[in-house]
Amino acid sequence: MIERMRSGDYSDSLQIQEADFVVIDEIGATRDPTGFAKDQLFQLTDRLIGKWAVLTGNVTMRQLGDFDTRIPSRIIRDDNECVQVNTVDYALRGVK
Repeated sequence: MIERMRSGDYSDSLQIQEADFVVIDEIGATRDPTGFAKDQLFQLTDRLIGKWAVLTGNVTMRQLGDFDTRIPSRIIRDDNECVQVNTVDYALRGVK
């Protein structure tokens, strides 16, 4: 989604604004030397306020806060339920 936004296609962002339930996978996984992804992620989490959402990523809330303090603030406000699950990547299960 971030790559499409970089190219000027913001249709996903507009759909999020209209959706009742949103799933965003791999938060924090995009290389972001310009800060573009951070700014877009903040705007997306801002649009999620009051919506049902599932956000996944290989980062903790603390790491998200290191990335940008506004993002975890949006995620945890209004008594949202935040669950951190520590698990092994699916592709790495069974690898020793």
